[in-house]
Amino acid sequence: RIRDVRNLRVWSPTVDAKEYTAKIDAQGGINLPTSGRRLVLRGQTLAQVESLLRKELRRDLREADVTVTLRELRTMTLTVLGEAFMPGSYQVPAVATLFNAIYMFGGPTENGSLRRIELRRNDGTKRTFDLYKFLVYGESQQDVPLQPGDTIFIPPVESRVTVQGEVGRPAIYESLPSERLKQILGFAGSVKPTGVSQRISHSTVAPGQGLK
Repeated sequence: RIRDVRNLRVWSPTVDAKEYTAKIDAQGGINLPTSGRRLVLRGQTLAQVESLLRKELRRDLREADVTVTLRELRTMTLTVLGEAFMPGSYQVPAVATLFNAIYMFGGPTENGSLRRIELRRNDGTKRTFDLYKFLVYGESQQDVPLQPGDTIFIPPVESRVTVQGEVGRPAIYESLPSERLKQILGFAGSVKPTGVSQRISHSTVAPGQGLK
C-alpha cells in the first residue's frame, strides 16, 4: 500500500524557506522534520493539518509558517453491500469520506435507505448515518473520513410517507419508527403560509397496497 507523502514548505521571519518530505506512517502519523516530534494526522483535512503543523512548528521557530502539498496518495479497500446501486469492492483514496464513497457507488437503490446507512469498521464497531440530516439541515457530522477495511451497508427502506399539498417540498420521504408528523413536515419544508396546519389529514395504507 502506498503511504501519503507530503511536501512541507517551512519558513519564518528569521529562517529562510526550506522544503521537507514527510511520509505518513501506517498509524497516520509523521515525525516533524525540524524537531523529530511525532504528530498524528489521520482523518484530518489539509487545512487542519497545516493548522496543527503551524502550531507545533512555532514551539521551535518564532512566527513559523507552513504550506502542505501532497505528492503521492495511498489507497485503501472499501466494501459496499446491501441495497447499493453498484455494490462491490472499491479502491478509494486515503482521504475519502463516507459521502465521497456514496457518490462513487451511485447511492442507494430505489429500495435502499438514506437514513440508516451503516459504516462498519474492522474493529467490529458500527455507526449509523442519516443523510436526511445533512441534505435537509446541513449537519456536516454525518460525513466522516473512511478507514482501511471499512464496509458500507445500505439496508432496505422500512417505511415511507407521501407528503402532498401546501408544503415547501412535497415528495415521498423515508420515515423512522420513532418519528412524528412534525418531523416529517420539517423534511418537507413545513406548511406554506397558504396552508392550514390545523386541518392536516392523514391516511395509512397497508403494505403492498399502494396509495389510492
